[in-house]
Amino acid sequence: MVITCFFTETLALQAEIIKRLQREKFVDMIKHMDGHEQIDRLVALYTSSAKVFHLSELPVRVKK
Repeated sequence: MVITCFFTETLALQAEIIKRLQREKFVDMIKHMDGHEQIDRLVALYTSSAKVFHLSELPVRVKK
């Protein structure tokens, strides 16, 4: 039947769109986690050797 075929194609298309969005968001999430790990390392370095380093001397890039 035409309606069943259209419904099946629509569901398949929606499933593909959801899979693609999940893959994209997973990559974005990993990038953010890496950024958080870098910040954690910098903070740990600063707090563990606060007498030696000043925060302004640490290599920190600011995104605008």
